[in-house]
Amino acid sequence: MFEHKCRLVAIDLDWTTLTSQKTIGPRTVQAVNRALNEGCEVIFCTGRSRAQFERYLSHFPKLRYAIASSGAVVYDVKTWEKLVSNELPPELVRQIFAVGETLDCFPFMGMEGQSIYEGSMAPLAVEYGLENYLYEMYNFATPVEHLFQWYQTQNCPVESISFYFRDHSPCGIVRQTLCDLPLYLSFPKEPCVEMNMNTADKGIALTALCKKLGITLEQTMVIGDSDNDVPMFRAAGLSVAVDNASDAVKAEADAVTFDCDHDGVGAAIERFLFHS
Repeated sequence: MFEHKCRLVAIDLDWTTLTSQKTIGPRTVQAVNRALNEGCEVIFCTGRSRAQFERYLSHFPKLRYAIASSGAVVYDVKTWEKLVSNELPPELVRQIFAVGETLDCFPFMGMEGQSIYEGSMAPLAVEYGLENYLYEMYNFATPVEHLFQWYQTQNCPVESISFYFRDHSPCGIVRQTLCDLPLYLSFPKEPCVEMNMNTADKGIALTALCKKLGITLEQTMVIGDSDNDVPMFRAAGLSVAVDNASDAVKAEADAVTFDCDHDGVGAAIERFLFHS
C-alpha cells in the first residue's frame, strides 16, 4: 500500500490492459475512469506507436499523457505535443539495419508516430510470431517495400525498431552483434528484439514525465507484463505484474494482479487506489 497518495498510474497495453483479443475489459475501463475522475493521472506506457494506440483513448476521455515506443516519446495526447523525445538518430538506425539485412527477420519501425513494416513479408507474418498482431498490422501500420533500402532515402529519427524471428535463437545473435551500440534491447514473449536508445526506456520516460508534472516517483504505480516494463517497475513507487507475465517479470514486481483476460489492471487500481 502507498505511504503517500497515488498521483499517477502507468499502464502497459498489450497483454496488460488489453485482453488477448485486443479489447479492454469493463472493470478496467470503469476503474481507470474513476481514477481519472478523482484526480489521479492514468497514462498509457506502451511499446506501440501513436498510430497503434490512439483509438484506445476513446475509452478514457480524461487521459492526458502517453509514453510511446517503449519510452522514446512522451505525448500530451490532447495536443500531440512531444513532451519528451529520445529517438534513434539516422546514423544509428542505418547501423542497426545493416545488421538486419544479414538476418532472416521481419522488421518493424516506429517513426513520426507511425508503425512501418516490410510490406512484401506480410503473408509470412504468422511464421515470424506475429499472429496476435495481424489486425494491428493490416489496419494501423504502414507497409513499404524494401524497408531497409527505403529508409536510406529518409533522414528522420526513429522511435524504435523491432526484428521478429521464426524462433528465439537469433535474439542472442542480435544482442551480441549490437552490444557496442548505445541501445536498450528488450525481449518480449514473441521471438523478437525491440531496440531503443539506451537513454530511452519506460522507466526513464516515466521519470521525465513525473518531473514535468511535479509528481514524485513514490507517488506512482505501474502495471505491466513484459521485459520492457521492468525499467518502470524499478522506477515506480509500486509495481504490479499481471498474472500472465513471465516469472522473471513477476520477480521484479511488488505485487501480482489478475491476468489480462480478467481485468488485472482494473483489479489492481481498485485494490491499491480505492482499497476495495
